[in-house]
Amino acid sequence: MLAAGGTAGHLGPAVEVARWLRREGHTVTFVGVLGDNAERLRDEGFEARELAARGLQGEGVRHDLSAVLSLIKAAWQARVIIKSVRPQVIAGFGGYAAFPVVGAAIMCGVPAVIHEQNVVPGRANRLLGRFVRKIAVSFRESRAHWSAGKIVVTGCPVSPGTPEHGRDDFYRKVNFSSERKTVLVFGGSQGSQRINNLFPACVGPLTARFPVQILHVSGRGRLAELEAAYANVQAPYRLFEYYRPMATLYASADVIVCRAGAATVNELVVFGKPACLVPYPHAGGHQEFNARVLVEAGVAQMIKDEELTPENLSGRIGVLLDDPPQQKNFTRLQDEMNVNNATDTLAKEILNTA
Repeated sequence: MLAAGGTAGHLGPAVEVARWLRREGHTVTFVGVLGDNAERLRDEGFEARELAARGLQGEGVRHDLSAVLSLIKAAWQARVIIKSVRPQVIAGFGGYAAFPVVGAAIMCGVPAVIHEQNVVPGRANRLLGRFVRKIAVSFRESRAHWSAGKIVVTGCPVSPGTPEHGRDDFYRKVNFSSERKTVLVFGGSQGSQRINNLFPACVGPLTARFPVQILHVSGRGRLAELEAAYANVQAPYRLFEYYRPMATLYASADVIVCRAGAATVNELVVFGKPACLVPYPHAGGHQEFNARVLVEAGVAQMIKDEELTPENLSGRIGVLLDDPPQQKNFTRLQDEMNVNNATDTLAKEILNTA
């Protein structure tokens, strides 16, 4: 049983593990706050059980009390599901969606594992780590937050896909030039309005120094406003609401501008792409710690959200275009973060806990 939901950052690694487990002959049940993803999981052949839970948002006593009551109710629902399904092991992938399921597993005596995607654990995993049998982490830096005896470094399962075109073929498709430097811009699964609004103003300063062309993914529902923002941009560009597989865009880019979610950071390392990271400033500031791992390895620049200006951003992109990171830095990170074997490693750790 895999407990996940709430955001793509928590659910994505769980789906990769579920696919691996199924290939090995295991039956997987998803339980959590799945929303629209529940139907997608069922279409893929997984059983998916929905819980009605909400996270604590710090929006006042009344809201927080209501959220706590919803988590208690969800834990009771999860207990009933566990008694019915009788899983050998339960793995939680963080966030409020997984919390009641792993909590119910502990109360029912079912072996439980948690996986933490970020360098700094969230509140749910920080608490659950005291009681579960094993804590799997994506980054070595996370080991300072729990008792060392339970921790295994597995990496973070990601699957950006396989490029549908080679770089030259893709450039021909979008009418780009191989003589220009390509900057890819995106803000995660939902896009980033902050980056969308600001980046077009960076293109002028960049084109004054480099021959650049832009690939920009707006996020769902934001393409029209992004098109308006690019109306006066004097450089080749292609705008997308979303793009699948993202591997095609990764492979075609020279520098990437993006947030610093755990999955994104791991994908950058998989493809060996230098990035200018703009960590999401909320959710406990977790993304800043993720970004620091790449900055300290010499493969990324970072700008805090409150310091984001066209001048700062174009300057940091220019640093990466002028002096690209060495491939050996990425190779070292790929080994340290186990990016190529994370799914296999994590799935085996879950099975070994049963």
